[in-house]
Amino acid sequence: MNTMEAITSRYACRKFTKTQLTDAETQALIQAANAAPAGMGDYSGLKLTVVQSQENLEAIEAAAAHGMPRMGDHPTYQAPTLMILSAKINEQVPMISHCNVSAAAENIMLAATDMGLASVFIMSVPAVIQDKQELLEKLNIRDGFKPLVIVAVGHAESQMTVEKEKRLAVEIL
Repeated sequence: MNTMEAITSRYACRKFTKTQLTDAETQALIQAANAAPAGMGDYSGLKLTVVQSQENLEAIEAAAAHGMPRMGDHPTYQAPTLMILSAKINEQVPMISHCNVSAAAENIMLAATDMGLASVFIMSVPAVIQDKQELLEKLNIRDGFKPLVIVAVGHAESQMTVEKEKRLAVEIL
């Protein structure tokens, strides 16, 4: 698959099988995350936590379930792998932390698509669990790091299809 095919065929999957990623798939997604740009080349304030144990997956779902409207019982869609992107918030330019983790998340999602995996970008769950200190300790997210984005990854329950046409408002001046 070429880059444009991965970009245009990526979609938000909300139904995953229980099949876990292989070690090679997991390592490839980590490599993709590490290839993402970071503002001013500063990676020191970024962290990736890969969650694959059933115990930790269930703890995250339990902590976040019904935490926001429309989240329901399974806010991580029962994906077998969650890639939590955390950052130390840059006090001078707070938005840069969100941009950095989003760039890594996009790399993960495009790499997943290229490998025939499905993914979904989740911001609501990290927003809900940010103040759940016991859970964050269990996930080894500490020392000033805040979870900002989760990419849920796995095998789609049904064949991947693009949900709807994606279009931004575009002006060429």
